[in-house]
Amino acid sequence: MQILTVVMIAVSIICLLALILMHCVFSSLRTLHGKNLMAFSTSLLTAQILFLLASYIAGTLCVIIAISQHYFWLCSFMWTSVMAFDLASKFGAKTMMTYKTSTFHFRKTFIVAHGLPLILVVSCVVVDSISSTRDTVGYGTGSGGYCWIENPMVSLFVFGIPIALCLIFNMICFGISLHGLHGTKLSAKTVRSKKQERNYCIIYTKISILLGGTWIFGFLSAVINIKPILYMNICLNGLQGFFLFLGFILNARVIRMFRKQRMTTSSTISLPSSGLTDITRSGPSMTTDQRF
Repeated sequence: MQILTVVMIAVSIICLLALILMHCVFSSLRTLHGKNLMAFSTSLLTAQILFLLASYIAGTLCVIIAISQHYFWLCSFMWTSVMAFDLASKFGAKTMMTYKTSTFHFRKTFIVAHGLPLILVVSCVVVDSISSTRDTVGYGTGSGGYCWIENPMVSLFVFGIPIALCLIFNMICFGISLHGLHGTKLSAKTVRSKKQERNYCIIYTKISILLGGTWIFGFLSAVINIKPILYMNICLNGLQGFFLFLGFILNARVIRMFRKQRMTTSSTISLPSSGLTDITRSGPSMTTDQRF
């Protein structure tokens, strides 16, 4: 089971790295939606890397891994709630249609998505450091030799409940968004733009349903020790990065952009004018087909 977990998360990490790289390469992907996705993917990537390291670290570094892991998992779920709120703000009601797509808006959401988890985690660290009993919060090595929160009850309140609240909030926001989309009469001038926004809604809905559905198995596996549920939890939650890559990168639009970029790069490769004669005389000529 541990090997399966490592394999699933390793695949997810590779896919998340590829997703972030594609957004860095193609500026057209870095819209407000794309920036939110990059921030979410970065938090998820960091959390999964820390998750892998948590089984092989001990001592003071284990405490740091536990604290960092707690923080970045909370951030990843907060970003899903940010995207859910963005959709509700765009489509939920006529009074909420003044949706802002500026960089300043992204900075505000970034502060919220990372600030709230920071407040909670710092509070836990402070309580853990000033408490006379070690297991008040208990960042460090648990009974299974894993760097996490040792106290199960505290873990439920500072991790399980915040995640559950995020997922409930996501479902409410997406319900409002979908209701607004279906209830709005589209005029002829806005059909094209509304179709584009509907596509974004479908994409973000997939993310929210994906996280909400898979983490149901996460909660169940913590309560019910049944192998089928454990394996489903490992596979579905471990492959989150793969599902994101599948939904956001392996689509016709990004593939066309990649092909166009490749063709543009190929057409711009040429030999320098100086020394061309010497190169031609001394050996075989280089063509544009000889690319790395």
